[in-house]
Amino acid sequence: MSLPDSKHNGHRSITVDLQWERDCSDWKINDSDVLAWVSACADEVGITDFELAVRVVDSREMVDLNSKYGGREYETNVLAFENDEIDESGMRLLGDIVICAPVLLQESSQQGKEKAAHFAHMLIHGILHLVGYDHLYDKEAEEMEIIEIKILSTLGWTNPYIEKRHND
Repeated sequence: MSLPDSKHNGHRSITVDLQWERDCSDWKINDSDVLAWVSACADEVGITDFELAVRVVDSREMVDLNSKYGGREYETNVLAFENDEIDESGMRLLGDIVICAPVLLQESSQQGKEKAAHFAHMLIHGILHLVGYDHLYDKEAEEMEIIEIKILSTLGWTNPYIEKRHND
């Protein structure tokens, strides 16, 4: 799906290949939400004309991917696989983001976050990895968090690093 872009006078093309391998219909997230979140991130970091794949998976697929590509035998909330090549049409292939639905559900419940807000946060986090941001060191992590907080605030959500735990 592509994003119509009147905001940039039609001079930007964002295509998102969204693959819902896990049913998340009860999350109240739709394709246009995902496109809006990708667009907000692209605006903040200054990227245009790109294609991105986003795949929402179950725990088993995430463990398989994390084991194969990260050497870790556990599920995680998000993985980002950078591509950053140009296809034959001149479109930048940014990469792939894989989001684990069960992990996001568990984290959003434990941290008292809206599912959609947490999904948007992990999507933005993944995109930032694809464009070169990382959090291996404190200074990098702080820079990345500042950008995430700023983007999420433009979307109407609060700082995701302030946890609101539910006591069950």
